[in-house]
Amino acid sequence: MQYIYVLSKTEKISESTMKKIKDLYPKSLGKSVIVLGSQKVNELPEKYGNDTNEICKKQCEKNNLSFKAKWDDTGYTLIKIEEGSFGICEIYISRHIRTIFAGFGIGSLFTGMILGVTSLSTWIITFALFSFMIYISFRGNPRNKTEGWLFATGPIIIIGWIIGFMIKGILL
Repeated sequence: MQYIYVLSKTEKISESTMKKIKDLYPKSLGKSVIVLGSQKVNELPEKYGNDTNEICKKQCEKNNLSFKAKWDDTGYTLIKIEEGSFGICEIYISRHIRTIFAGFGIGSLFTGMILGVTSLSTWIITFALFSFMIYISFRGNPRNKTEGWLFATGPIIIIGWIIGFMIKGILL
C-alpha cells in the first residue's frame, strides 16, 4: 500500500492541489495512494535523509500503520506544480509478499511431488511464473527494498519444483 504525507510552506493545501499531488502517483493493485495529511514547514528538505525518514515513521505511528523496516520503505520527493513546491514523504508498506513467496514455493514443491516432470507440471509452473509477473506489474513501480522480489520468485518456484520431483524419485 502506498501512503504520502505532504510538507508545505503554506498552512492549508486546497483539495484541488491535493488531488493533483495524489494523481502524480501510479495506482498500486488498482488502489490510489492514500494521503495521510499535511504539515506546514519553514523550509522544505531538498532530498531524502534521516529527517524525512523520521517524519514518515512518525506518521506511520500516528496513523496506526505497522511499519517494518525490513520489508517496508520510505522515500521523499520534492515536486513543483503550479500551486508551488511541496515535499512528499512517501511510505510503501508491503504486506502480502512473504505469504505469496511461501504459497508459490509450497505449491511448486507439491506440483513436483505429485506430477513429477510431466507436460502438465511444466504448464502449471509456467502459469505460476507468469501469474506472479502479472501480480508484480499491478503493484506499481518497484522500490529499493522490493525490486528483487521479481527475481527471487522464479528461483523459488523452480527450486521448489525440482526438489518436489527429486523427493518423488527418491520415495518411489
